[in-house]
Amino acid sequence: MLKSIDEATTQNRAENFAYEISGKDRPRLAYYRNGRMFNSEVYKSNFDYYSELQYPATMFARTLRGIGKEDDDLTALDMLSEMALLPNFFNNILNEYLRDGQMLAFIQEVQFMGLLKRASYANFGYENISYLHNSKTYLERLRNLTTQMRDYREPFNDEYCER
Repeated sequence: MLKSIDEATTQNRAENFAYEISGKDRPRLAYYRNGRMFNSEVYKSNFDYYSELQYPATMFARTLRGIGKEDDDLTALDMLSEMALLPNFFNNILNEYLRDGQMLAFIQEVQFMGLLKRASYANFGYENISYLHNSKTYLERLRNLTTQMRDYREPFNDEYCER
């Protein structure tokens, strides 16, 4: 499965839950800069952990029918996080990309997101540092691809994609 999406959606759900239980409002998106990740390029997040994975997950979310029309980053990620709870989540995504004739784009997205996940691990010393040095390139390539793939259509509502 898409480990960076899995971690980002899990982190999003966990933080939504923690803030709700504590009775506090979850912070809005803020701009972050990591001196090692993305060559110090600014990115938006409201995660306490894995903040560098929120932006790529949100970009990916907008390639999916029904989410792409959302301009609010937090809403788009919340929608993806809810979809990720479905037992057929991964199959739905595969079916959507397959039906739209975009499997090559999906494979490229998965590759870039995997490289970004490895860069995130390298930031903590658990992966080869070369991934960290190339993280800005991976992010730019993912951004270019997901911008082209953004899908403003309504989701499928049939036996192949149950959303």
